[in-house]
Amino acid sequence: MLKYGGDGFYLNNRKTAINYFKSLIDKINYQEIENPFFKADYFSKNITEIHFYHNLIVIKKEKNIEKSNILVNNSKYPKGKNLLPIRKKIKFTKYLFHQIRAFILERWPSGLRRTPGTRV
Repeated sequence: MLKYGGDGFYLNNRKTAINYFKSLIDKINYQEIENPFFKADYFSKNITEIHFYHNLIVIKKEKNIEKSNILVNNSKYPKGKNLLPIRKKIKFTKYLFHQIRAFILERWPSGLRRTPGTRV
């Protein structure tokens, strides 16, 4: 593996290609970084997706302009308001949605789709 620049012994080696692309993951989510002094670079602004597969990395280049739904200018407190209660509600809603979805799929593997002419 060392022939190709990998390191099977020390997996956190910063010189490997995999670890380089793993470091880009944080950059593409730069709108969610709670640091108002963070400066987005070229990769932050022009990569929207990174997919890792066996022996393959796929990168989707597009303008990364999606805004954060929680932070404003990389800060927690827009206009002096604390967003912690909103974050808790969002987290609870996501958790509840996944629990309901798992319950439905457990009871009805085909979901709630009805075939024409059948009664529920």
